[in-house]
Amino acid sequence: MGFILYVFWKATQNPRAVAYLNGSCLQLIGYGAASNMEYFLSITVTTLATAFVALLMLRPLSTRLGFVDIPNARTVHHGHVPNIGGLSVYLGMLAPVLFMDVDWQYQGLYILGVSIMVLTGALDDLKELSAKSRLLVQAAVSLLMLVLAQYPVSYLGEFPILGTFNIGGLGYVVGVFAIIGSINAFNMIDGIDGLAGSVALIALAQICLLLFIRGNTDLCLLALIVIVALIPYLILNLGLWPFERKVFMGDAGVMFVGFTIAWLLINATQSPSRYISPISAFWIISLPFMDILEVIRTRLKQGKSPFQADRQHIHHLFLNAGLPAKQALVAVLILATSTSGLGLVLELTGAKEWIMVLLFIILNAAYFHVKPHLGKLFKRWAVHPYPHDH
Repeated sequence: MGFILYVFWKATQNPRAVAYLNGSCLQLIGYGAASNMEYFLSITVTTLATAFVALLMLRPLSTRLGFVDIPNARTVHHGHVPNIGGLSVYLGMLAPVLFMDVDWQYQGLYILGVSIMVLTGALDDLKELSAKSRLLVQAAVSLLMLVLAQYPVSYLGEFPILGTFNIGGLGYVVGVFAIIGSINAFNMIDGIDGLAGSVALIALAQICLLLFIRGNTDLCLLALIVIVALIPYLILNLGLWPFERKVFMGDAGVMFVGFTIAWLLINATQSPSRYISPISAFWIISLPFMDILEVIRTRLKQGKSPFQADRQHIHHLFLNAGLPAKQALVAVLILATSTSGLGLVLELTGAKEWIMVLLFIILNAAYFHVKPHLGKLFKRWAVHPYPHDH
């Protein structure tokens, strides 16, 4: 709570942020009318109810349909666990969005793109597609969506001497890499209960907050819908009482959150209004981004394929150090909130983009250096030597 108050206090010290906030508050007053409040509540309730019902209906069918996660050498859960969590989140998002008054030029494209991604992820959950097949689909869908939306990631910020840094048509290539990177960053961090979903929740909450402050209520509402759709999944995934029969996100869920976060950030950073600075997009997903870079670097250094699965991710370090899975989850979420929270403060206080870039490079270098020792730093949390839950 203190951190949130600090962020808002710093934001009010920036005239640009104050202007945006005033505009957003006026929009909120408009939404405060009874009919608009009912509209907002109906969307929230529809999302929550659809996601919960989808979970409860799909879970008993998961074994028959083949949507189960079987333990292997890299996982620590026991027994076959349904991996239909991502499908429920997708359906929870889809139900209200289909009936909303949306800008179909962009949000309609989002629904098309995310649906193809979820379908691909579901096929991967069933048939275990090769890494090359997944990448080809991700690249093709990403390029198609960017071209149809005419949103290349060409604007990279304002810098001294360079001025406006715009790479033109190359932005389509950058955009494809951005979407693929986001999807695979969340895929690689999906290793213990609640991790990928919670990190996605943190990122979406920050995106939602920034979009609300900057006045883009349409994208803000989409981010909020996905946040609400994630809640039922996280409750079951973490085995919270009384829903103790857990489910996993599955590749369909990873595709969903990775694509959604990338789509929101591309829209927010590349629109003429520049709701979020491009470097802030990296800060928002800083921990998954840094972890995937460090893991790929380590694998290449060891002569391995960058896509070869192993136990070198940040959560594996905590597990290997002796932390139970739930404490490892808390440790990773503390790091994710701290790094992305720093970027949020910099964005809201109007920090220069070159300063944010420099600090992000320093943060990455520090992460590469400190990561091997993080497990030891948190070892005092350990309760037993090996986790007994996923």
